[in-house]
Amino acid sequence: MNNFFLEQAIRESRAYSNRYFAEHETYLLGLRQNMGLTVPFGRLQFMLEMGRERLFFLISVKDIVALADCYQGYVFAPNRFPMIAPDLCDNLDINFKDCTSSRYFDLVRRLNAHDVFVKAALADLLEQLWCRGISGKSQIAQFCMTRGMRLY
Repeated sequence: MNNFFLEQAIRESRAYSNRYFAEHETYLLGLRQNMGLTVPFGRLQFMLEMGRERLFFLISVKDIVALADCYQGYVFAPNRFPMIAPDLCDNLDINFKDCTSSRYFDLVRRLNAHDVFVKAALADLLEQLWCRGISGKSQIAQFCMTRGMRLY
């Protein structure tokens, strides 16, 4: 992971984390020691799994390869999830607002059609691919299947 992206993600996530703690402080402090993060992590995992399920057969291995190339070593801050399609266009040197003639138009359209839960699941997958050093179409397809995502 790129330390610049990691530090940026931490800075930008801190406000969300602080608001979560402020809203749930009494509840979290009332839990047994070392269990305070179990509930929010469980919720996050549930949401990621639901997002992955909604990606079934909507994204190809070729799409994931293009996205992984775009986000080499990137760590997503929560407010970056909606920017996946525009970032992909920037990486491919395509005008996001006028990409209808691009061969990636269908992917950009599909990415824009998804809600933040699906984009968060996709971002998490892209981070894991780079963190684990997974590359190559067969490795990517296998890894996605272990995470509950079926690619076409």
